[in-house]
Amino acid sequence: MPVVRVLDKRMKMSEIREKAKALGLTPGAMKKAELIRAIQQTEGGTPCFGESNGQCPHTDRRFRQDCLKTEGSVKVSVLEGALGLSAKVPWPVTIRAEWLAKGVLIIPPRLSDYMAGTNTLHILYDQVDEILPYEESDRLIEGFNNFYHAKAIAEGDKVYLQLQAVGPTRLSVYSSWKRPLDKLLRIHPQSWDWKHNSLRDCIIVVLAKFKTPVSCKKIHSEIAAHRDVSLNSIIGALSRYCPLIFADAGSGKWQLADWATQVVKT
Repeated sequence: MPVVRVLDKRMKMSEIREKAKALGLTPGAMKKAELIRAIQQTEGGTPCFGESNGQCPHTDRRFRQDCLKTEGSVKVSVLEGALGLSAKVPWPVTIRAEWLAKGVLIIPPRLSDYMAGTNTLHILYDQVDEILPYEESDRLIEGFNNFYHAKAIAEGDKVYLQLQAVGPTRLSVYSSWKRPLDKLLRIHPQSWDWKHNSLRDCIIVVLAKFKTPVSCKKIHSEIAAHRDVSLNSIIGALSRYCPLIFADAGSGKWQLADWATQVVKT
């Protein structure tokens, strides 16, 4: 796992709170150790601050010395009457192609620890409260199709899970791919990583480049110059993300949906 340089150890608590808010966290009444662990988890690191017991292996982390002084801090557990920090923190999950095809999502092992004995979940996003079946042995949530469709999720996107309550178990879910959309719509095609980004995003880059309706064949030729992709795959992606991202302009041509077009023009 890459080293996560979370914070400078000289930062004040007020600065730590601002950092947390910038990552979309709600500090609330979290103490310093809790908040730093929340930031570590959100940024993709191990939420281990204050839990080293004097044996921290991460010698090049900024908070190492501060962490060693904080060793022995007590975790709040579900059994003590409140959700523990590991449950409160948004857990990032990278979506796989096979999950999209089956409409399922597999949650991280540590998050599943808080859901023992659960066979249904309340999935919360926007104004939706959807009850879905949960296979505890496989950590698998079934019936995720509606969320994937509503948020136009593609392979490689980050989806975040946050445990809101247990008995019944309630998980809030959100995605982050739209956050850099304005940058994506303005990116220069020559600097775009065509091979390692989703087909959805590659099509967005092509349509943003031309700023006018483009035929499926033209979209295909632009992308096929950089990666191996079939025309049918292009047509499938256009249809899958229509009308949320792409719009059928008629005569076999496609353009960005209205809201995306406005981002390009501003």
